[in-house]
Amino acid sequence: MTDNSPKTSPIIRRNRWWALAVVLVVGISGIIWHQHSTYSNQSELPADAEAEDSAVMVEVAEVNRGSIVETKRVTAETAARASVDLTPKLAGEVREVHVEMGDDIQEGDPLITLDDADVRPNVRQAEAAVEAARAQLDEARAGAREEEIEQARSAKEGAQAALDAAEWTYERLQRLHEQDVISGAELEEARMQHENARSQLRSAESQLELALAGAREETIRMAEAQLREAEGALEAAQSALEDTRITSPLDGTVAYVEVDPGDVVDAGMATVGVVDIDPLRLDALVTDAIIGRIAPGDEVSMDVRGVGGEYTGTISEIAPSTDPETGMYPVRILIDNPDDQLRPGMTAEAEFVTERAEDVIVVPRSAVVSRADEDYVFVVEDDLAQRRPVHVGLSDDEYAEIESGIDEGENVVDYGVEYLEDGMRVRVAEER
Repeated sequence: MTDNSPKTSPIIRRNRWWALAVVLVVGISGIIWHQHSTYSNQSELPADAEAEDSAVMVEVAEVNRGSIVETKRVTAETAARASVDLTPKLAGEVREVHVEMGDDIQEGDPLITLDDADVRPNVRQAEAAVEAARAQLDEARAGAREEEIEQARSAKEGAQAALDAAEWTYERLQRLHEQDVISGAELEEARMQHENARSQLRSAESQLELALAGAREETIRMAEAQLREAEGALEAAQSALEDTRITSPLDGTVAYVEVDPGDVVDAGMATVGVVDIDPLRLDALVTDAIIGRIAPGDEVSMDVRGVGGEYTGTISEIAPSTDPETGMYPVRILIDNPDDQLRPGMTAEAEFVTERAEDVIVVPRSAVVSRADEDYVFVVEDDLAQRRPVHVGLSDDEYAEIESGIDEGENVVDYGVEYLEDGMRVRVAEER
């Protein structure tokens, strides 16, 4: 088989190899020159640029004066300020239910009415008895009427006339008896008539005296006692009638209704519940560290779990002694709840103000480092972090009071302190 492909001469092949060698030499020389140039430039960088690269990036805060409020938090459960379970005082049939669960009510509003058909007649009867007793007392106090006095005077005059006649008859019969005209029996009968007439006169005189003097004190007192007894019976009957109407004893909200019209209830059976939740009540237990620094009337910030918004409570009561079970002091707080957003049984955190400092040097709490029973901050001076021991006073969630160790106007590191040591170079980040 014949090979027809073109042939390359030895001279051309040698020229190609020489060209490739030249290219490789030039490329390697360029790389070496670049590396040498780069090394030379790096060796000529200023010292401050190297220091800047090694500085720790931090943020600072200027030391100012301000106020610090130290607080302590206590968790407790909310409760209704007042809660009542209303029960009937007597058994009966429910005639009407006036409210539903959730209704807002005022003190005295009707809640439930029982049938009063068996009670109302007792009231009318007691009222009549009071009227009769009062009339009897009025009569006793007024004494005898003029007509009765005249009758008593006429009775006395008649008794006197009868006595005079009996006395004349008796004296005449005595003389006749001395003359033996009449018997002794007839004289004795005349004597008896005379004594009876004398007795009737004395009775008529007493009746006239009573009529003129009025009723005796005993009679008046008895009439007064009868009136009081009748009035007591009327009050009892009216109270029984009132007991057929169950009304609210306070302003609040209906918590539950357990009966319907037509139900028969027994005395003491729970029928309606009413709660007062504005203000709401929070009964907290506080320690010795709090009890001596609070007083009735102090305001307390409230954080109620699950409910948005800020709430403020007011201390209304502080127990004088500890709770025997916990050894802590009970404190009652009333929380304004005008929109009824809060409910009994919610978990709330009360924040008590225990101490306050005004116009003092303050720094962010993040600027204070506490190690080995020592507090210190880092003050930035000439781009160096200077470690300064400080004495910390009050503190809150954001700031701490510095009683000594730094001055107003200095700059302290409040971000990046965990990377610092005394004398380290720092670079302050620009404010964002």
